[in-house]
Amino acid sequence: MNSRISIEELEDATAFMAWLVQEHGNVYRPIFERLHKEYEARKRASDQLEVMAAMAELKMSKKHTAQPIPSYALTSPHDHI
Repeated sequence: MNSRISIEELEDATAFMAWLVQEHGNVYRPIFERLHKEYEARKRASDQLEVMAAMAELKMSKKHTAQPIPSYALTSPHDHI
């Protein structure tokens, strides 16, 4: 059994705590802030993993079709003034 809370469950808990703060006052605010902070960190990490996976896939798909970079692309724009 996986005891780790999914990002969806964390999002639901954060939304519920936001409602509690709104309905019952700031006594629940520290719990909301902690959940929100954890949700944002997990979301950022998840987004980064998706970006890395996409970049790795792109790199692997281009591995056999890579073209050399033209020499003019490697010079400074100021070299052409």
